[in-house]
Amino acid sequence: MPTVFRYIKPEISPRKDSEGFVKGARDFIRKHVKSNDKVGIMVSGGIDSSVTAALFYLEIGDRLYVTHVDTGFMRLIGGKEESQLIADRFSEFKNFKLINARSLFYEKVMGIHDAEQKRIEFRRAYEIVTEQRMRESDCNVMTQGTILPDIIETEKGIKSQHNVQLRFSNVQKIVEPLAGLFKDEVRKVAEFLWSSYKMKVLENVSRRQPFPGPGLSIRAIGKITLEKLEVEKRANAIVEQMIDEYTRKKFNTNLYINESTGEQIPFQSFAATFDDVFTEEIKDLTPLLKEKMGKNIRCKILNANATGIKNGKRVYSHPLCIESRVELSYDILNKIGSEIPLKTSFSRVLYKVNSKVGSSRYIIAIRSVNSIDAITARVNEIPIIDVERIADEIVDKCDVKEVYWDISPKPPATIEYE
Repeated sequence: MPTVFRYIKPEISPRKDSEGFVKGARDFIRKHVKSNDKVGIMVSGGIDSSVTAALFYLEIGDRLYVTHVDTGFMRLIGGKEESQLIADRFSEFKNFKLINARSLFYEKVMGIHDAEQKRIEFRRAYEIVTEQRMRESDCNVMTQGTILPDIIETEKGIKSQHNVQLRFSNVQKIVEPLAGLFKDEVRKVAEFLWSSYKMKVLENVSRRQPFPGPGLSIRAIGKITLEKLEVEKRANAIVEQMIDEYTRKKFNTNLYINESTGEQIPFQSFAATFDDVFTEEIKDLTPLLKEKMGKNIRCKILNANATGIKNGKRVYSHPLCIESRVELSYDILNKIGSEIPLKTSFSRVLYKVNSKVGSSRYIIAIRSVNSIDAITARVNEIPIIDVERIADEIVDKCDVKEVYWDISPKPPATIEYE
């Protein structure tokens, strides 16, 4: 097992002095990486791994070997596969390699129903590819874009991150310079590095939304098939694009950061795909729902498990789906989304928003939240009429059966579903 060195308590916070943090991070790298070490990094294309790669490249140059793995669970962005876009962004790195490992990841993950087991098998595939790449490039040191929420969520048992608690036989040590930071702090580091060094890999990266390491494998809920994955790819692309358009129209940027609070709007927006399997309508919930909203509504249980957080620990249970004949205000929706999971066994509440009905066997949940650090998050209050437009586009382009709007904050729900 490799020894892990984490810059867990930086002397200077990027919130106060980004340049000071970067100096400390580079000193940390210099302390733990010898002059004859070769360092490998597996990049996802997101802000954490991109900033980590930039820091190491500034410090050790071409002794850094950068790899991106096309797992088959990456997104579509502007109609293009994300892996190809990432390869272009990292083109300035001499030792960059793009690896197509779809067959391995599909073999490990497809057909598994349990969310935690999917994450574990994804991590095992990641370990296999990473170890092979480290051996081929003769790297004895590895680095990762691990940040503090990754460590907290893994160690508390909320969910296993694919870049924490890894097992390698031929890597001597892992050096993680961002391990003491939250996402908003990483954004400040990215902004400083871009303004100071103009590295192509960092252009606009500070405004990128987080994307989970296991990718769309944890947004195609339950067992995954190639058909279900394709629906998820197309639905996710629609959600990202249309919420991006809405945000640009409102704030003149695709990700607005409130300077006084640090809140990012939106922190994350995406789609999740469920099989169209419900249980019967639940009549004993009617009094509780009527108490919260003063109206009778229909509700049913989606027969799938999604993660939530109660008393600081993960729960893994069904989402509650509600439907109303009249549009509900966010005051009511927020109350339902926050309180129902705390008073019942449900992990979260989904509110039906599409006005059309497709013929497919899949259900889509739209998720958009605002957050500072991903530890807590609130629902992004996009006007319901705009959410309905997104839902109708998904039904038209993906032929899904129904579309819901996730109205639960974190906690009691997690941001992702698995």
